[in-house]
Amino acid sequence: MWEYDDFAHRTAVARTRSAHTGWMSTLNKLLPTIEHQENALLLPMPWSPLKYPDTPGGRYELRSYRMTPGAPWQEPFRKTIQARAAFRYADLLGVWSSEFGELNRVYMLWHHQDLDQRMLGRARAAQDAAIVAASRESAPNLVHQWSKILLPSSFSPMQ
Repeated sequence: MWEYDDFAHRTAVARTRSAHTGWMSTLNKLLPTIEHQENALLLPMPWSPLKYPDTPGGRYELRSYRMTPGAPWQEPFRKTIQARAAFRYADLLGVWSSEFGELNRVYMLWHHQDLDQRMLGRARAAQDAAIVAASRESAPNLVHQWSKILLPSSFSPMQ
């Protein structure tokens, strides 16, 4: 995930990056190994400002949900995510919706101390009445979901 101030900033960074010989040399070496790539422009949900983890280290989980086009999914989804965030089994770092790329998709970034903490926290959350009720309200709007565990690169501010 790369953060930009606006479209002009993104364009300037892309222009500089493509003119950088070291970047292009590395990219040309990597291209034969890439089977699939997805790009999306994400906008933060108004109720979820970006934050950094309370503690360094750990693991990150990027979750994505594709919602039913035209369905009133935003409010039930917000209730579900805020109930999970209030439970504090992980730090919610941000929630974004897709502006370009696959539409009707929402991304969330969570921070876990480790994967055991994630597993135990999710099991406890599944027993929480507020989370279960909010999830049941939101579930009919869900088309597809996935989750990925991420490790920050050496240059990432999320170290």
